[in-house]
Amino acid sequence: MISEKVQKEIDNARKFGEQLEDIVVSKNQFPTGDRNVLLIAYWALMFDYHKGILSLLQSEFFGAAFARAAGRRSRGARSRDLDGLGRRVGQHSERRVQG
Repeated sequence: MISEKVQKEIDNARKFGEQLEDIVVSKNQFPTGDRNVLLIAYWALMFDYHKGILSLLQSEFFGAAFARAAGRRSRGARSRDLDGLGRRVGQHSERRVQG
C-alpha cells in the first residue's frame, strides 16, 4: 500500500508532466528539418519515459522504477566519462608524437 505522501508526490509529478507536455503540444506547429523533428521525437520519448516510471511507482514496482531512472542517468554519465577518456587518450598520443 502506497502512503499518502508518496501518492501525493506521484500525482504531483504526473500533473507536472502533463502540464509540460501540454505546453509543448499546444504550440500546434509541426517543425520541418532533421534537427527539429529529432527534438520533437526526444520530447515525446521523454514524456513516455516519465509516464512509464510513474506507472511503475503507482503499481508499487519501486525497484523497477528506480532502476529505470538510475539507468537513464548512468548511461549519460558513462557517455561523458568515455568522451573525457577519449580526449585524455588523444592528448596523451599527441604528447608522445611531439616528444
